[in-house]
Amino acid sequence: MKAGISRVGMEPEWIAKETEKSNMLIRAWMLQEQGDVDTALNLYVQVAEMEEELADYCLHIGLQEKAWHHQYAAASTWATAGELHRALQQCERMLNDTTLSSAMQKVVREYSDKLRDQRRQWVAFWRQLQNAQEPSDAEPTRPEKALSVG
Repeated sequence: MKAGISRVGMEPEWIAKETEKSNMLIRAWMLQEQGDVDTALNLYVQVAEMEEELADYCLHIGLQEKAWHHQYAAASTWATAGELHRALQQCERMLNDTTLSSAMQKVVREYSDKLRDQRRQWVAFWRQLQNAQEPSDAEPTRPEKALSVG
């Protein structure tokens, strides 16, 4: 007997979609490690969208635990793609689900807190970048002696 989250009732095309999603996630990670960040981020977005689709499908066929797994994976992948707002939205949807187990609530709440900390750090970093790029309002310094041309 194989342990893990049940796939009972899943159509073959959805099982294939899970495999495709997993392979895409591995490709994204490899591309990121090789320095092709833009392509990797685009793949992470596609993976997050697939995770959301898989979660909706699993909910529809009554695979609650598998749906939670895909919802959490979607949040994590949105965060990896740099989409912290989307990740937090996914977490909030999960926390608003009255059927979410207390163990999963704890995991999602802790992850949400971590994402909020990352968002605060990102905002602080962004402000530093903006401040460094703003031109000074002070008048430019002028030489004390006039320069002669000629």
